[in-house]
Amino acid sequence: MKFKINKKITPQDLSGTLKGDKLASIEYVSSFENADKECLAFYIGNSLEEIVSSDAKIIIVNKSLELDDYCPKDKAIITCNNPMSLFVSIICKDYDNKKEAFSKCSDFVSENNIHVGKNTYISNNVSICTNTSIGDDCRVQPSSVIGSIGMAYVENDDFTKTRFPHLGGVSIGDCVDIGANVTIVKGILKDTSIGDNTKIGNNVNIGHNVNIGKNCFISSGVTLAGSVIIEDDCWIAPSVTIVNKVLIRKKSFISIGSLVSKDTEERGFYAGSPARKIKNV
Repeated sequence: MKFKINKKITPQDLSGTLKGDKLASIEYVSSFENADKECLAFYIGNSLEEIVSSDAKIIIVNKSLELDDYCPKDKAIITCNNPMSLFVSIICKDYDNKKEAFSKCSDFVSENNIHVGKNTYISNNVSICTNTSIGDDCRVQPSSVIGSIGMAYVENDDFTKTRFPHLGGVSIGDCVDIGANVTIVKGILKDTSIGDNTKIGNNVNIGHNVNIGKNCFISSGVTLAGSVIIEDDCWIAPSVTIVNKVLIRKKSFISIGSLVSKDTEERGFYAGSPARKIKNV
């Protein structure tokens, strides 16, 4: 997924040291993993091989990354102290916060980029934000918020924090049930997504960039931190907390009150704080 910005960006527009194509220009931003030849992206890893293989046209990297004699002809590499901070500053220059505004249930109109499918029931006091798609035959219970803004901030060199704009949205499949007082945060550089036939209990918090597969059961009181991935057919019991970027593999069962800080194995039964595998399901 990539997002168009209002002004073309060239290496001369970015503070930092340049290697590579001085004439490179872009009109889109993207995550590093999804970048193509039209995109600006940032990279905070330490693998030169990943930089070489990336399709991104302009890449912002940390100056500590050993580039050796690498000087690409087909892309521009910008080195700086804080790649994420520089990337966010480019987005924020012309970003319109109104694009993240809340919309009433009656405002399901094209300019808000909100889609609600056939036979989908939206209860009272539900807030649906821009860039939200809800499939057919879904139910959303009272006081839930779909597409809100999450706690995504980048720390600048002076230790101040700048909010990372949420350019993505929320994508919900068919036959999904969402309980009362559920918060689903929109994605940053991609959509937060929920697969077909998944059921979500009351008082659940789903962070930005979370990807929940098909036929999952997310019980009440669950907290999913940012970028958690839950594959198909998983069962998450009440009051479970899953740490950011953790992968819950297919058919996993997470027992009540567990704190999951590491990836699970397929068909594993996990319990405890921190959670550990008890047996196979």
